[in-house]
Formats: sequence, C-alpha cells, structure tokens
Amino acid sequence: MKAGQTAKKIGEKTREGYAPAVRGVRQRRAVTRRAIASTRSTARQAPVLWRFDSGAPAFGIFVDGERCWVGNQRGDVCTVTHSGTVTGRFRLPDGVKCIVADDFWIYAGTARRTVHRLAKGDGVVVECVRDGERLRVRVVSPGYESGNVQFPKDIREAGARYLVDGVRSPAAAVFTARTARSGHCSDPIRPPKGRDSD
Repeated sequence: MKAGQTAKKIGEKTREGYAPAVRGVRQRRAVTRRAIASTRSTARQAPVLWRFDSGAPAFGIFVDGERCWVGNQRGDVCTVTHSGTVTGRFRLPDGVKCIVADDFWIYAGTARRTVHRLAKGDGVVVECVRDGERLRVRVVSPGYESGNVQFPKDIREAGARYLVDGVRSPAAAVFTARTARSGHCSDPIRPPKGRDSD
C-alpha cells in the first residue's frame, strides 16, 4: 500500500471513531452484555417407548432399521432391539464418543481418537474371566469349542466381552486391531506365537 493510500485509510478509521494505537493512552472499552430472554419450548415431548440404563453417560447412540447401538463412557457397547430388549454387550478399551454407520458397517469413535469397527452380526464374542490370579479369555458365542484363547493381555478386563473377527486353531482369537485394541490397522492380525497366550 502506498503512503497516500495509507493516510487515506487512517483518515477513514479516525472519522469512524478509531484512535491511534498508543500504549497507555486509550482506555479499555466497557464490555457490553446483551440480555437473553429464555422462554419455555412449545414443542410437545415425544412419547417414551422404553428406557435403557447404560451404566454410564452414553454419547454414542445409533439407530437403524434392525437395532439400536448404545456406547457409554466406560467403553460398554450394547445392541438393543426396537422394543428395548438387550441382544448383545461387549466392551471397547476406551470410552465411546460416537457411533456411525457406512452401509452395513458400524463404527465407534472413542475418547482416545481411535475408531473401532463394530461388525454387524458377524464375528465371535469372547469374554474375559478371572481364573485365580490370572485373566483368561474364552469364547462365549455358540458353536465353538470351550477353552481359553490367545488374546492381548494389555486390554484384558475381568467381565468384559470383545467382538473378534474369528477364532482359529490352535485357540487364537483373530481380531481386527480396531475391533479389540487401540491400533489404527484394519487388517486381521494374530498375537505372535508364545506371546499373550495362556
């Protein structure tokens, strides 16, 4: 900007009430507060069909034509029918912030900025149980042999259920990293032989 244009702009700003910026000369401006009037909504409340206690604040809620998905701050994810019957429960390693769908895939976003794929009906449910001093992981889905499976020790929590992609011999839970732990990989992985196994 040329000197003539600069002087012209300063003149315009001075006429609009602006003062030169000189430290300690200009007084602070008063903060203007606007009064906000709040009135009661005239909208009618929708009828309550059923209530569900998620056990913790639930921010992740998704409803489709088949079921409702609810994810809470503890990482618990429940599937509930439209009539209010719980059909499944499992736990993610982090608190659920949102649940979204893309075609038939369901995803949960967590507090640690990870995304977990919640397989829609396909997969195997395994449960972590306390066996003395140890935490064991066993298959609870019907149609599988009973017994312990290999599973990462760093995310085991007594009573938690996990949805894994499958179980392969010899007794190793095959899981997608986003399904069972806080990785960013979407390829099926298997715990290394001899590690994290019981």
